[in-house]
Parts: sequence; structure tokens; C-alpha cells
Amino acid sequence: MSVYGRSSNSSQWDTLQASRVYNRQLTCKKSIGQCDSVWLAHLPFLGYSDYNFTISIINGTKNNNIGNIEIEITVANHSFTLFELWFRFIFLVATFIVIIWYSYKLRMFQWKDWTIEQKWVSVLLFGLLGYNNPFFPLGILLNGWFLVLLDQILLVSFLVLILFFWLVMFDGLWKEPKNITFFSFYLPKVLLLGFFWVMALVAFTWTQLHQLDDVGTRLYEITGYAFFQIFTL
Repeated sequence: MSVYGRSSNSSQWDTLQASRVYNRQLTCKKSIGQCDSVWLAHLPFLGYSDYNFTISIINGTKNNNIGNIEIEITVANHSFTLFELWFRFIFLVATFIVIIWYSYKLRMFQWKDWTIEQKWVSVLLFGLLGYNNPFFPLGILLNGWFLVLLDQILLVSFLVLILFFWLVMFDGLWKEPKNITFFSFYLPKVLLLGFFWVMALVAFTWTQLHQLDDVGTRLYEITGYAFFQIFTL
């Protein structure tokens, strides 16, 4: 399968993916003379107005006659993209308003006078602001690896921040404040979640970038993907 794209009728075709061979297993029912559908490709971004897919079927035997082939294309239309933009924008603005309101309420107190819960709420609010990804609209307009990487960093960082918060809160219930030190209390959690952050970021970013480079490969077909999933869990 080869994939080409062009911006207009007068422009040249750009090669998005050179000829590659994929294995697809077809299940055909002799009684109805029809085969089940198979998944061929996925394009995360539509950066061209025209696309050309060249699909060849090889390694067929003479006993298997291929008749009519139906191609079904599923796309996220303009309305869904607009809904996704507004959905993220509303939560982003709501988070920003809560941060402003929270800072206003505690403006009379210095940071050292805040309780541990108040400090953590402020940190989690900024983490939530990053999780809502203010740069998400750029990911729709621009096609590239950097915005994909940035989105995964913000996502994984927020998840790790929440895990760190719960570990600190629950473990702190069983310890006296005087026994809580950085090396014995915080450092093991930082090392554990730091390792998880790296593994999750590599797994998520790897799969996203692989989809950009190879539109015909499914996630579970990527070499090493299952290992990263199991190891991260």
C-alpha cells in the first residue's frame, strides 16, 4: 500500500508513505460469498485536500477469485472537530478561572502559611491547566511531531502528579510530621513515579509518532508496544 497527498489539483503528489506490505487475514463465508471487512489505514491528520491510496493484493491463490471490493472511509467531520475544540476550551477557561479565584482568596497569606492541602490544590490546578492542553488547537492546524510530544508530556505529567499527591497524602497519614524527611519520605516516591513518567511518555509518544510515520500499522502490531504496556502497568 502506498499513500500520496496533494493540496490542489495543480500541485504535485507528495509521497506520504512509500510502498509497504501488510498482512491482513480475511475470513470469507462460502455460503454468502462475502468476506468480513479488514482495517487498512489510519491518518491522524488530514493535511491535504486530495489523497491517493494505491492498494495491491498479493500472494493470492488461483482458487480465490476476488470480486467487488467496497472501500469504507470514516472521518471526523468539521462538527466533531469544533465540538472537541469547544469542549477543551470550556474546561481550560474554567480551570483558569478557578486558579484566579483560588489565588485571590489566599492572597493575604504567604506561601509558608498555607496548609499542605492548600499547597497541593494549587499545584494540581496548574497541572490540570496543562492537562487541558492550551496548545491543542495548534495540533489540529499544524502537522508534526513536536505538538504530539508536548500533548503526551502534559498528559503523563498530570497523571504522575495525581499519583504523587495520593501517595504523599495516604502515606503521610501514618507518619508523624517530624519523621517526614525528603530522603526517606519523598525521594522513593519521586524515583518510582519518575520511572513511570519516563516509561509512559515513551510508550504513548512512540505509538503516536509511529502512527504518523506508518498509517497501515495497528498499535498492537508495533514491535515492543505490548512490552511497554505490560511493563508500565
